[in-house]
Amino acid sequence: MSNLFTLFCFLLTSISFAATDFATVLTVKGKATKLLPGAMSAKIVKVGDKVPQDTSLVTGKRSYVILRLSDDSKVTVGPRSKMVLSYSANESGSILSLLKGRLRTKVEKNKNKSLYITTRTAALGVRGTEFQTIYNPENKMTNLLTFNGEVAMAKIKEEDIKYKNKTSTRYQRTRDNEVKVIKTNYKVPVIGTDEVEDLINRRTPEVVKAGQFSVTVGAHQKVSKPVKISPVQLTLLYANKTLENSERPIRRDIADAKGLGLLPQADQVAPLEGYYDKNTGDYAPKSGGVIDMSTGLYVPPGKNSIFDERKGVYVARSIGDLDSVTGDYVSPKGLSLDPKEGFVVSKNSNVSKGELLKLKAISKALNSEMKTDVIISKDNKKIEAKFDPLTLRERFSKDHLLFSFGAYDLEVDEQSNSLTSNNAETFNDASFVELQWLLRGNGKYRPRLGLGIRGTGNNNGNKRYVKPGNQLFSLSVGLDYYLSSRLFLSSFVEIREELVPDYDGSNLSSANLAIVTLNNVKLGVQYDIAYINKFHFYTNFYLKTNFHKTDSAITVKNGFGFDARVGTIYHLSRSHQLNLSLFLDEQFFDVRNNDYFAEITNREVGLSFQYGYSF
Repeated sequence: MSNLFTLFCFLLTSISFAATDFATVLTVKGKATKLLPGAMSAKIVKVGDKVPQDTSLVTGKRSYVILRLSDDSKVTVGPRSKMVLSYSANESGSILSLLKGRLRTKVEKNKNKSLYITTRTAALGVRGTEFQTIYNPENKMTNLLTFNGEVAMAKIKEEDIKYKNKTSTRYQRTRDNEVKVIKTNYKVPVIGTDEVEDLINRRTPEVVKAGQFSVTVGAHQKVSKPVKISPVQLTLLYANKTLENSERPIRRDIADAKGLGLLPQADQVAPLEGYYDKNTGDYAPKSGGVIDMSTGLYVPPGKNSIFDERKGVYVARSIGDLDSVTGDYVSPKGLSLDPKEGFVVSKNSNVSKGELLKLKAISKALNSEMKTDVIISKDNKKIEAKFDPLTLRERFSKDHLLFSFGAYDLEVDEQSNSLTSNNAETFNDASFVELQWLLRGNGKYRPRLGLGIRGTGNNNGNKRYVKPGNQLFSLSVGLDYYLSSRLFLSSFVEIREELVPDYDGSNLSSANLAIVTLNNVKLGVQYDIAYINKFHFYTNFYLKTNFHKTDSAITVKNGFGFDARVGTIYHLSRSHQLNLSLFLDEQFFDVRNNDYFAEITNREVGLSFQYGYSF
């Protein structure tokens, strides 16, 4: 009887222990320790170890551990990480609590089970996908990058999860050859799968799809809207399944996709240039940025980035490089990333005073862009993102519909040896409407189309001319070329109707005004003078020429002209703008018919109002 009782107790204990087995260790590199539930001291992790529920794992600087969970999912605990295998249930799923560092997870698709990951600031719900997540307790950021499938992510507060206190013990021998006991107190989350699922649903989660990134920031109540990261970094990080670091990174340009089969990325809903909505709390960084694996910070591509229309992201320039082996972000030489301060001058930088000032200027510019994208917050205080109009590069990467209307005075000035005196006629209160479509470009080039109707106004003066009608049409197609952050070049081919005097040889005292369609070519520049809060001041100047044209009995020879404008744009938002401008448009050409020859100047001076919609 005694032997049977002993065997029964042994089997019961074995079954109980097996039921609490959470994972099996598949791979260990470097130094990693585990603290089993109820144990006073940590032990070295070994391949084949069975890891029960409530076990904490800690990895060293250049170490990692790969686990297989009970549902065959694989979890990689990256370097300098601490994770607790919090909860395992046969039916509902499992919970991993990331207290520090990074995880790479590949979850097998199972309709009945889910994997949940919690940090102090976020909760993730997963069903059949592959992703990585980083939690940095210094800046309290949790970020998520999805490789395949979808992951639901919600912002939580630390008080949303209950914790229990635990103590770990380690022994250290002193110089006096005495054994010193070192005890460390820490907290372990206590939460079940149903509670996590309910917590995620109550917090309005964001669904982060393949190739997208989301992050928790400071005091913001929501996680960021998912955005597409650099496709080059996405592909390199996907290949780094062990989350390893490099002591001496091999630099690779962020835009260099040579030799890589880039992973597909789901289209993002948030504006590609990033935004912050003060009313709803929704926000998103600029697409195409890179993730720093050590700090968890997202480095946006910057104002001088170029939009890649085919990939649908901005391509970063002058913000650093990537490690071609691990995919990690590498700061510009002389700079490093601090979890709270952002870019700082590296402590080991031995540079001249001039170089130091240059590095400080670069770090200030990079940090300014990170703050604009609402990614850095200090002392857990929200940075209210000031309104930041679209940069010129960003404007080149969006479609714009521009509706203009206004008033102007038209003066027709005539000089001819055939006449007894030079004639000038002014038509007041003329008006116009115009519709332009600036098509989305690649950040460097941008096509444009235009259609306009001009009225000719009322005669004022000697009323020498008789108008044939009251409408002049114009049609244009052109191309803009980005030169710098404030300057771009424009070229047009324009079909434009003009008023031309048409004299009858028997009567040179008066003339009919004929409408002649001229073909013009325009070339010029637009310069952004200044940005002051929501106002944007600009000027442009175009030179133009018209080609020889014979219409009925009238011949218009090659001529030239110019178009100058100065104005201001008021940005209602990043999508809606109002534009007010003054313009001067002059056209010079020679006119001939069978009876006379004249040099004509058509001059338009007016005021234009414009509404613009960007999308």
